[in-house]
Amino acid sequence: MSFKRTHIRVSGAWENVVTIWRKVSGTWQQNVVSWINISGTWKKCMTYDSVSTNPESLSYDQSETQYVVVTSSGSWTAAVSFDRFGIISSVTASGTTGQRCYITVDSQESFANATIRVTCGTAYADVSIYLSQ
Repeated sequence: MSFKRTHIRVSGAWENVVTIWRKVSGTWQQNVVSWINISGTWKKCMTYDSVSTNPESLSYDQSETQYVVVTSSGSWTAAVSFDRFGIISSVTASGTTGQRCYITVDSQESFANATIRVTCGTAYADVSIYLSQ
């Protein structure tokens, strides 16, 4: 098996991409490569934004603070995206993967719902908030 090198432009300079093509039975075929070596350092060729929360929803029966754990491919931000009755009094604004996003409900409403949107790059996850006192 023999290999053909390709280059990619990184910060204005052309760098080698290692093993992106391979010759099989006389035909060059594209090989999936997720890492390249740039100046002796291995870096990902492509990254995709991702974010999720655990749990995906929270239920409140009084004014209190609960949290979700955020798993993301990078730094994340969180904000209220829907809150018709104004039940959300605070939300952790940002963090990194594995950190908690605290959400505080403070309301005299008997029944209400809201949504917190957690965003990482182009990806987002919605956390549904349910209040029933």
